Amino acid sequence: MGKNSSSAGKAAGKGKAEGEPSSNLSTIAPLSKNNPPPAASIACPDSIDFSGATLMGSLEDLKTQIDALLRSATAVQATSLPMHLESLKSQLINSDRLMSENENLKQLLDQKDDEIKTSQVQLSRLMKGWERDEAEHQRQLDEANGELTAALAGQKALRSDISELVRRHETEKKDLENQLQHSIDSRIEYLESNHQQEAHSLKSRLEELQAQLTETQERLQHSEAQGSCIVLEKTQLIRETERTKRECIHAKERFDRLIYRQDDTIL
Repeated sequence: MGKNSSSAGKAAGKGKAEGEPSSNLSTIAPLSKNNPPPAASIACPDSIDFSGATLMGSLEDLKTQIDALLRSATAVQATSLPMHLESLKSQLINSDRLMSENENLKQLLDQKDDEIKTSQVQLSRLMKGWERDEAEHQRQLDEANGELTAALAGQKALRSDISELVRRHETEKKDLENQLQHSIDSRIEYLESNHQQEAHSLKSRLEELQAQLTETQERLQHSEAQGSCIVLEKTQLIRETERTKRECIHAKERFDRLIYRQDDTIL
C-alpha cells in the first residue's frame, strides 16, 4: 500500500514537472527558522504510540507517513530531509527497542506464570497433605476420646464395685465383731461357771484336807501325850501328816492358778 502510494506520488510529481516550467522549482522559498515547511507537506506526528497491540498499526502508519514525506520531498529542501529521516530512524530504533523490551517482558511474565503455576501445584500438594494429616489427627483424637470415655466408664463402674465391696466388708466386719463378742461373752461365762465349780470343788477338798490335817495333828498330839505310842503308828501318822500337807499345798497352788487364769481371762 505504501509502495503504491509512493509510486503514484512520483508519477504525479513527474507529470507536474513535465506540464509546468522548470523555473517553478526556483520559486519555492528556502526553509529556515522563520520559514518552516508547510504543515500539509509534512504529516509526521509529534509522537507514535508503541504500546501493546497497536504497535504494528503504528509501524504501518509510520510507513505511510514516510511515503507521504517522499511524495512531498519535491517541496522540501534537501537539507531538511535528512533531519526528518534521522527522526524517523530514531523512532524506528525506539520502536524496535520497545518491541524487544515487550518481548522480554512477555517472557518474564510467562516465566512468572510458570512459577505461579508451580507454586499453585506445590500449594495444592501441601494442602492435600495437610488435609490428610488433619484427618489422621482427627481420627487419632476420636480414638483417644473413645478410649478415654471407656476408661472413665470403667473407672465409674470400678468405683461403684469398690463402694459395694466396702459396704459389704463393713457389714461382714460388724457381723464378725458381733459373733466374736458373743463368742467371747459365752466363753467367759463358760469359764467363769467352770472355774467357779472347780474352785468350789477345790475349796471343799482343801477344807476336807485341812480337817484331816487337824484330826491327824490331834491324834499325833494324843499319842505323844500318852507316851505309849507305837513307833510304827507314829511313823505312819507322820507320813499321813506329810502327805496331807503336800495335798493341801498342791490344792492351794491349783486354786491360786485357777483364780489367776480367771482374772487373766476376764481382763
